Amino acid sequence: FIHDGAPPHFGRQVRTFLQRVFGTRWIGRNPAPHLWPARSPDLNPLDFYFWGALKAIVYGSSRALRTAQDLRDRIREAVATLARNRAVLRRVRDNLVERLQACIDNGGGHIEAGRQAQLLRAIGADGSVLFVRR
Repeated sequence: FIHDGAPPHFGRQVRTFLQRVFGTRWIGRNPAPHLWPARSPDLNPLDFYFWGALKAIVYGSSRALRTAQDLRDRIREAVATLARNRAVLRRVRDNLVERLQACIDNGGGHIEAGRQAQLLRAIGADGSVLFVRR
């Protein structure tokens, strides 16, 4: 589990919960069992892919969202759509490997904006993703 370390998510109750549920298998800011730099979207598939793809599916539908339950149902459907698409998940994994290498090439720092431009993604209404290189 990757904990983002945002202040609202870093309270003692949250950390106690993470420790109870995940034991030593979670990544976050100090005092997490495994330290992870805050604000590192270059290496987090949720940040560089999932949230954008989920939003595109949830809000890209022509069906109106009238209630909170409609929104919850649409989110569940979108997650199921993304999870079923094994080819997309493989591309996300491969793209993560490229991002890791770019970070290594940059001495462990953030990926430069120019490098990120080479890792553009286009998200189809059906949740399909095509990574485009320039």
